[in-house]
Order: sequence, then structure tokens, then C-alpha cells
Amino acid sequence: MRHLGGWNNANVIPCWWVFTGGLTRDPKYQAGIRHWFKGYEGHVLLWEDTEDFDALTRHFDMHIKPLLV
Repeated sequence: MRHLGGWNNANVIPCWWVFTGGLTRDPKYQAGIRHWFKGYEGHVLLWEDTEDFDALTRHFDMHIKPLLV
């Protein structure tokens, strides 16, 4: 996907993952998710409080939107 998108040397992956529920509250899962996304932290959100839509939009505006414009 990185090759086809022309992002071979960029610190970008063409996806954004949002994790919710128990995964976001369990320290073992948090550590594992952070490990797998090391270097691409902006492409993953551990959205603990799903009532807080501002957290979701802030993350998108900060990390994803700049890649699209």
C-alpha cells in the first residue's frame, strides 16, 4: 500500500485505526497497540471516552487531515 500510494519514504500509512471499549482501558492491550504502531502514532487512536467526540475530531484534525489536504 505504501508503494502504490507513493509513500515509500514517508512516515505515513494509508489507514487510520480507532480502538474503543475494553482494549482502550487495559494496560496490556494499550502497550501492545502502541508497540505495533510505533512510529505511526498519529494513525491510531485509543478512544476511551466514546462520548467525547472532541477527542476524536481533535485527533483527526491533528494527525489525519494534514495528510489529505
